[in-house]
Amino acid sequence: MAKRLTKRERAAAVAGLRGAATCGELLGFPLHAMRAEITSVDAPQGTSAEALGAAAAEALSAAVAAAAPVLLEPIMDLEVRAWVRTGGVLPPALSWRWKEPPRPAPLYF
Repeated sequence: MAKRLTKRERAAAVAGLRGAATCGELLGFPLHAMRAEITSVDAPQGTSAEALGAAAAEALSAAVAAAAPVLLEPIMDLEVRAWVRTGGVLPPALSWRWKEPPRPAPLYF
């Protein structure tokens, strides 16, 4: 039977949705530019607010999986090759230990 949510139940459901959105279905990346709407709740009387939050998280995960999401994070495979005369040391442009950004050095692939 559909019912109106109390403030506590609504807060738990929103927390469940936010929790599910922070760890998305694609490689665990968070969801961006999405909107979720709770249209109805069918729960037996006496269902805890925490159970409603968990159900909201499961519903969002199922909806995202069915929507065929697209990964927006860049996926890269970087391979750095150094000349033999450098002795395998990375050029200064690739070093993170500099206090000031160094001048760009050419990268050879």
